[in-house]
Amino acid sequence: MKAWIPIILTVLVLIFGWPYIRSCTNQVADTTKEIGGSAADIAGNAAKSVTDAAGSAVDGAGKVAGGVAGIAGIAGGAVKGVADVAGGAVKGVADVAGSAGNVADGAGKLAGNALKGAASLVKKGADFFKFEAGSTAAGFADFLSSGSADAEKTFVLDKVVFKTGGAVLDPASQVQLDRIAQIIAAYDGVKFELQGHTDNTGSVAGNKALSEKRAQSVLNYLASKNISADKMSAAGFGSEKPRAGNDTVEGRAQNRRTEIRAYKS
Repeated sequence: MKAWIPIILTVLVLIFGWPYIRSCTNQVADTTKEIGGSAADIAGNAAKSVTDAAGSAVDGAGKVAGGVAGIAGIAGGAVKGVADVAGGAVKGVADVAGSAGNVADGAGKLAGNALKGAASLVKKGADFFKFEAGSTAAGFADFLSSGSADAEKTFVLDKVVFKTGGAVLDPASQVQLDRIAQIIAAYDGVKFELQGHTDNTGSVAGNKALSEKRAQSVLNYLASKNISADKMSAAGFGSEKPRAGNDTVEGRAQNRRTEIRAYKS
């Protein structure tokens, strides 16, 4: 009888406890199912997040790559621009250098021609102007062409005469003054002073004023022949510098004169 007691208790437990056990089993199953669903949802969400992240990363990488390509393009354009500018600058410098060389060559030729012209004047002197030997114009030209103007010299313009008692040039004076104008025009770096002189007839002040007017009259005539006023000046000395005695007619005639002084400027 005692041997049946455990069996009988087991049967009673199964009979009366089965509904409870079944209920617990169902609850465990439901819980397990819920846990499995949640796990599946979590895994799905995780997978989706990973996929989205991967897509974003790929998209970002694409944009970065595009940006890098754009920057590379800009850099390439900038390098080309710099190269073009540098090439233009080099060409410009080369052109300027070539022009400078042409200018220098032209200047050298001009200088050579000028030297040849000056040498020609020095060699020919009065012959260059076709002046008769022994004339005042010939002596004046020979002096300047000799290069001796460093030592100043004065020449009497023996063909220059004025109306009696005045400063109006006689037309006969023009031939000699035209020759003097030719000579002055041919020489740069030389200054010329026109000087008026009288004899001692009359007052000192009157003679001085007359001599100044006559010198200025000659200067004005030469200026009318396109001689620059910067190359010339005029001065009157009255009877202060006689060339001969004033006690004879001949002496007084020599003292009434116009001279031209050449000197280095």
